[in-house]
Amino acid sequence: MDIKFERWAYYIILISIISTIIFGTTYLPMTDLPQHAGQVVALDDLLKGQSSWAHLIEFNIFTPYLIGYALWLSVYQFVDIVTASKIIIAFTFFLYVFSFYKLRKYYQAEKITDWVVLPSFFGFAYYYGFVTFLIGIPVGILFFLQMKKWFDQGGNANFLLSCLLGVVLFFSHILSFLFFVLLSFVVLVYQHRVQSYRFFIPFFIFGLFVVAYLLKGDSLGSQYDYGGNRWTPFLDKLKELFINTWTLHSNVSYVYIILSFLLLVFPFLSGFKFSKNVERYIPVSVFLVCWFCLPLLFNNIYFIYNRYTLLFFGFYYLIFEKSNKSYTRLNFLPLIYCFILILLCKVVLNIYNFNKESKDFLEFINELPERKSVASLMFEKSPILTESAYTFVQFPLWYQAQKHGWVDYNFAWASPQLIRFKPDQTPEMGPGTEWAHEAFLQVKNCEHYDLVIARIRDLDYLQAFMNSANCGHNYKMLLQHSYWVAYQRIS
Repeated sequence: MDIKFERWAYYIILISIISTIIFGTTYLPMTDLPQHAGQVVALDDLLKGQSSWAHLIEFNIFTPYLIGYALWLSVYQFVDIVTASKIIIAFTFFLYVFSFYKLRKYYQAEKITDWVVLPSFFGFAYYYGFVTFLIGIPVGILFFLQMKKWFDQGGNANFLLSCLLGVVLFFSHILSFLFFVLLSFVVLVYQHRVQSYRFFIPFFIFGLFVVAYLLKGDSLGSQYDYGGNRWTPFLDKLKELFINTWTLHSNVSYVYIILSFLLLVFPFLSGFKFSKNVERYIPVSVFLVCWFCLPLLFNNIYFIYNRYTLLFFGFYYLIFEKSNKSYTRLNFLPLIYCFILILLCKVVLNIYNFNKESKDFLEFINELPERKSVASLMFEKSPILTESAYTFVQFPLWYQAQKHGWVDYNFAWASPQLIRFKPDQTPEMGPGTEWAHEAFLQVKNCEHYDLVIARIRDLDYLQAFMNSANCGHNYKMLLQHSYWVAYQRIS
């Protein structure tokens, strides 16, 4: 492929994806995105003294989500919260691509790496809506490159900048922070061997931040528990790596397994060879160790290892370089571009399909009164046209974000959040009730929720469900749009 044409095509596709994210839909198909948007609006209302829920919640400043929420809050001052969320995701995608470009340039890896990372962003963490984690990944890559610069060149300026970026990374996301601090340490030991101790000061500082965060604990930890720590079997993790790099869930998961396998072998078929620079193998090696060793659930935090998929192929392609030998075999490189375009078309199609599936909610929410407390009952959690799963499980939180209300289950339970419940103000619908809607049947405080928002096909089942609830007699149907139903408290 002509170099100029390849770069022009790359930039056009990059701009097209960013434009699709911002302008191609009202809501993005990201499960937890509404929860994070609700946090930003609650934060803004508290800061401005306009919160209707100040008696329930409080600030949690020492949190590793601080950078992402501060950035989002800044954008929210100029546009509505839905548009702000799309701008943040588009910016994060651009920063992710830029950071991998800098990493690829540093290691002098092949330009195909720039292409491979484009669809890699739209995997498990994206579809699950782990916004702050997504932000933390490019910050982590830039932090790693700055640490490398300090290892290579020394100097007080590089030292201070490394420490500063490390602190920014910590307040972006602690899982990204831990990964890239580990990666930096491994590279340091490989590069400087016994002289590594000369660079230990930043790692000591970073360790103090982690210790302080752990000692801080969870003020609500005694009120909920997801159960014991859980690990996933090796073979299941291997399968998930090939699927979750590109999607959250698919009925044709074998297609993604085949695509992943082909992307693994294409460098060998396209005249590439393994690099002689051993350091280029460290990122993908650290990734694989973390992937296969980390748990699924630890200390009430789910999906520990799963979210790192967006690093795999970008790191993997760092280890290759073009061979100087003449190959008579067929060059498969054009096929890589074709498969990447197919994966990106799937991303665009998901965005447009989800726009169709979420239009009813936009009409629905516009007719609801503002600043009400809401119980969320998502009987129908997954979209039909969009290749994803559970996208609607947190969707009523857009009511909180757009109408300044409050919706349970709420991320204010979770320890990393910037806005949290006061320990004596936690609601009955706590962690897990977003999946087990039967918890609403046992709610005792019938004055707590002004509205009930449900997504369901069978209205007769929903009415029977409400009739059997302890507080069901307090509500009557207010509104219905397609699968979306709202009940209003009458007494």
